[in-house]
Amino acid sequence: MLPLLCFPQVLFSGAFVPVPRMTGAGEAISWAMTNRWAFEALGSGVGLESLWRAGASPLGRPLLESYGDSFGHPAARGWLVLAGFAVLFLVVTWAVLVRKCREGVVRSRAGR
Repeated sequence: MLPLLCFPQVLFSGAFVPVPRMTGAGEAISWAMTNRWAFEALGSGVGLESLWRAGASPLGRPLLESYGDSFGHPAARGWLVLAGFAVLFLVVTWAVLVRKCREGVVRSRAGR
């Protein structure tokens, strides 16, 4: 089950195929992938865009064209999105646990 959960995260993070190069559907799916936001935040944090723009590597310009503005945003943007995911997952987990606990109480009362 774990590979089924991890594969979309890796595929749609933008590491193999830059998000600006993905089809519309792929780009839409990438918005729901936590790895995309971590990847972009890390790239922004280390200054990949300025390194590719001003660096001496001949690969800098093609990479800059492929990734577009993926790393042009502040790293805080990616971390805020990841914090939003964490809050969302905590709320969903809390809701599921409350429902399960209530079901357990009802079953235990019915068994008396």
